Amino acid sequence: MYSIFLYACLNSSSDSLLILFERHTQSIFTIFKMLSKECFLVSRHGSNILCCSLSPKLSGSVPPAPYADHHNNTRINIPAIQSFITHARENKKDFQLKFVYSGENDVIEIQALLRQLDGWTNEDILLMPMGATPEELNLSIPKTLEHCIRNGWRFCDRLHISLFGNKQGV
Repeated sequence: MYSIFLYACLNSSSDSLLILFERHTQSIFTIFKMLSKECFLVSRHGSNILCCSLSPKLSGSVPPAPYADHHNNTRINIPAIQSFITHARENKKDFQLKFVYSGENDVIEIQALLRQLDGWTNEDILLMPMGATPEELNLSIPKTLEHCIRNGWRFCDRLHISLFGNKQGV
C-alpha cells in the first residue's frame, strides 16, 4: 500500500473540496462533492488512501487587498470540513486537521472551530509552526510545542525548511 497525502482546498460557494493526491511522483485529482450532506470520494485509487490531511486556513492567512475579502469569506466551510471528517471515520481512514501556528489568537480560533465539529480526537489535530526560514522556525517552535502539549495535539515540523531553506521544489 502506498502512502498518499491528501491536500484539500475548500470552496464554500459550491460546498465542494478540491483534492490533490500525491502518490510518489503520480498525482491524482479527485473531488469530494457534498450531495444531500453526504461526502463522496471519487478516485480510482481510493482504497490506497492511508491518511487524509486537511489544512483549514486561519484568519492570519488572509492575503492583502484586493484578495482579502474573498479569501476571508471562503477560507472556512464548516459543513465541508465536517463531511471530510465523517467520510474518513465512516471509511475507517486516518485523517488530520493541520493548522499553522503564528500566535496566541490562532489557538483560540482553532478551539472555536473544533467546537463546531464532531468526530475528531486531539490526536487528529496537528499544529505546525509559522516560518519560512530555519531562524523563524526556531523562534516559533517553542510556543507551538507548548500548545501541542497543553491541548494534546500533535506537532508537525517543517523539516524541508530546516534542511533546505525556503526553496521551491523541496
